[in-house]
Amino acid sequence: MHSPTISRCKNTLINDCFLNFSDAVQVKQSQVDKLYASLKDLANERRGKLDEVLKLYMLNRDIDDIEQWIAEREVVAGSHELGQDFEHVTVSLQQR
Repeated sequence: MHSPTISRCKNTLINDCFLNFSDAVQVKQSQVDKLYASLKDLANERRGKLDEVLKLYMLNRDIDDIEQWIAEREVVAGSHELGQDFEHVTVSLQQR
């Protein structure tokens, strides 16, 4: 069997290796945590910018729809046609 001295040396060596490995893991974990926090911040910033751009595109689409609606109404309002008879005037009013 092993002598007590060899056994103690073996245990000391194992403990030292484990502590060194444990420290290295903690350092790496800390680095990963910092990188992840930074990534989350960047992702949140990007989401905010994308939300703003989405609002801008929605506003532009609404503006385009309103401009089209106004253009259609201008054509009707600018028409000098008064209608040929009562029915024609009634149909014209209903189309507006």
